[in-house]
Amino acid sequence: HFGTLKNLAPGDALSFTDMDGNVFTYRAASVEVLDPTEIDDMKNSGFELTLFTCTLDGTDRLTVRFEKTE
Repeated sequence: HFGTLKNLAPGDALSFTDMDGNVFTYRAASVEVLDPTEIDDMKNSGFELTLFTCTLDGTDRLTVRFEKTE
């Protein structure tokens, strides 16, 4: 589902719709690759939304951090 995360860059916009139909908008703040053992970096980023997917070879995690926009 997140295979296209690799196409995002800082500044790109993203909309998220929850189960109640509320729409939230975010802006990509950073794109990074994390080792799968970097659990603390994954859980405690301080960003409002973080999306992950595996790299093409499956050894690392492509990580996109987002900040909520108004």
